[in-house]
Amino acid sequence: AYALCDIAKKPEVNAMADTAAATFGRVDIAINTTGWGLLASLEEITDEQLDQIVDLQFKGVHHFLQAFVRVMGAQSPTGGSLISLSSATTKAIITNHAAYIGTKRGAEALIECVANDYGHLGIKANTVSPAFTDSPMTHESFQVPGLTDAFLPRYPMGRLNTVDDVAHACLWLSTDNAYVTGANIQPNGGLIMRGNPQAHDVAAAVGAAMARLQG
Repeated sequence: AYALCDIAKKPEVNAMADTAAATFGRVDIAINTTGWGLLASLEEITDEQLDQIVDLQFKGVHHFLQAFVRVMGAQSPTGGSLISLSSATTKAIITNHAAYIGTKRGAEALIECVANDYGHLGIKANTVSPAFTDSPMTHESFQVPGLTDAFLPRYPMGRLNTVDDVAHACLWLSTDNAYVTGANIQPNGGLIMRGNPQAHDVAAAVGAAMARLQG
């Protein structure tokens, strides 16, 4: 079963939550994975882009949490597990992502508030923060020569994180074995200890790769 919705539209999010509850009888796990990797400096971003990213990455998450707190709260005391995907960039700042990082941090704060306010209903709420991950959404970027060269040295564990790393973190948080709430899990191989590469690092790595290809 499935239901389509625009996360920026509260009635549609509520309808999705109600459809899930009606279809399955209860909702034990709800995971928000929405995001927009807007690459724009603070000076470049337009009012339209700012409205769009706030609607998607802050207001949309608020709608999502409201809807599923309502559904899971009705299941008290067993509640459920709420998870929102954020980004390692909220801890490891990267160039030209101010609106992206600002709204993702705001969503992290919402998760912490839900964890604090609704734990007594058996609801746990956590954030999962991957770094530069090859996925259908980002795969085209991974084809840019030299781009991954800028990121790889930043991972103490020696490889970029994968969608499986992220999925397994979410799976664990969804089990009764995870006595965890209000946390920000970082399945990114330690990148936040070294930090993301900045624009000049990426430009240098891409330039070097292009020079090798042309030589």
